[in-house]
Amino acid sequence: MLNVYQLLRKGGFDDDHIILVIDKQEAAANKNVVRISNFGKDLMGGTDGLPPAVVDYDNADLTAADIADILTGKTSDHLQTTLPARQGGDGSGAPNVLFYWSGHGRSTANGWSNEFAWLDTGSGNGFTDLMMQKTAQTMLTTGQCRKLLVVAEPCYGEVVIKALDGITGVLGMSGANANEQSLADNWDPDNSRWLCDRFTKNFVECLSANPATCYRDLFIYCSVNTLGSHACIVNAANFGNLYAINPQEFIIYNK
Repeated sequence: MLNVYQLLRKGGFDDDHIILVIDKQEAAANKNVVRISNFGKDLMGGTDGLPPAVVDYDNADLTAADIADILTGKTSDHLQTTLPARQGGDGSGAPNVLFYWSGHGRSTANGWSNEFAWLDTGSGNGFTDLMMQKTAQTMLTTGQCRKLLVVAEPCYGEVVIKALDGITGVLGMSGANANEQSLADNWDPDNSRWLCDRFTKNFVECLSANPATCYRDLFIYCSVNTLGSHACIVNAANFGNLYAINPQEFIIYNK
């Protein structure tokens, strides 16, 4: 999660253009501060030359449905920071939106719902495939965004992003297919924990080296270097020529 955040900051995005939802206590814990990453040893920033991360929401204060409201611009007493509400459906002047999800995943094949799990809630209370579909459709049809790139690292991630099929202007990428887990990477023997997800590590490494990498080459890089699971890409037919376009417009800020 924080590797992707720092990727965006490196690309020129300030915190006014990023909505960061994270477990604040876990992210700031000592065991997570001194560690090797794509950018430095302290991904919360303030050291190693990295900008300090500004956390908009602690995930303990939200539900999965709140994430959909944030993306579709529905403000409330406890949702003060959302994507700007827009009028009309032509998308003119609307931003490109990168929606990145880190965490655990579930599937109906494993006795759950097709969803990105939310905290310790039961089946069906996460960010489900139907919620993904409805949220993306709303964002595109109301002009909330011009294009939407969804990147998902959870286990069984394909089962959720497959709901994007058929929606013009949206592309989905996942670190695991519908039947497998997405594996961790970079073992830290001092703290006895894995430090990152293999797919996310490869995604960030590739785009850090060359932000203009076309989607086809980005996908191949992630596929070849993500061991133990199979990266997936969905809805390319409704997004564009993956040989000719690249995700630079999502990760490099253009005033």
